[in-house]
Amino acid sequence: QKASQTETYSSSPPMWTKFAIAGLGGATGWLPIHPFDVCKVRMQINIEAGGTIINTFKGILHNEGISGLYKGLSAGLTRQLTYTTLRLGLYDVIRYQVAGDSDNITVF
Repeated sequence: QKASQTETYSSSPPMWTKFAIAGLGGATGWLPIHPFDVCKVRMQINIEAGGTIINTFKGILHNEGISGLYKGLSAGLTRQLTYTTLRLGLYDVIRYQVAGDSDNITVF
């Protein structure tokens, strides 16, 4: 057998990969959600009562086009690339600091 076939990889991936995957996952997950967030905000600031999300969605598409649904995307992505990256990336680091090598973590 070749040496490469019998090698086992017991080391975990580099720390930066956890942060990169967390940031990429957060940003990718936000892209389809953002138009609904835009509609939610527009409905919150609208003076007219009784507006539905479908009417709001249609109105934005009619008046502003598809780009209207993605207004403010840079702020949403900035949040995902900072907050989500740190929250998910630091999870294992903090978990290890709290529990060490033990898999038994209790709340109380």
